[in-house]
Amino acid sequence: MLLLQQSPVNALSLLDPATALTQLAMRSFLPYWDTALMERALNVLERLIATRPVYLLQCRPEPTVIPMVRAVL
Repeated sequence: MLLLQQSPVNALSLLDPATALTQLAMRSFLPYWDTALMERALNVLERLIATRPVYLLQCRPEPTVIPMVRAVL
């Protein structure tokens, strides 16, 4: 899984599970108004990061980043 972030330099880094969970939660529409739904949503995110590596791709919008992405997919 790749999380994108615009940056002046191209970089790809594997996120540790805690950081991955935080970053995915920030990019998700979470049901804060419903405790049961919130618990279910966080469980889904936790299962995702337990079964798939999560990378942060910091990049400029240019084609030179494509080989970096292909290397981890």
